[in-house]
Amino acid sequence: EAGGDVVLHCNGDLEEMRKGAYHCGVLDGEALRRADAVHAARRPAREVDIPALEAKLAELLSVTMND
Repeated sequence: EAGGDVVLHCNGDLEEMRKGAYHCGVLDGEALRRADAVHAARRPAREVDIPALEAKLAELLSVTMND
């Protein structure tokens, strides 16, 4: 009723998540149409060079922390 289609509850407390899911109901109507459109638009993740990204992050943090 507030205009949100999805609720995220990510603290890892499964019992709280179950209680929340029980009260949320199932997507239908326009909300379901929007969710289906998002799923249809998904693309596979591209491969990345994790060590290179970690090195870049360390470089950026070093510059930020030493300024």
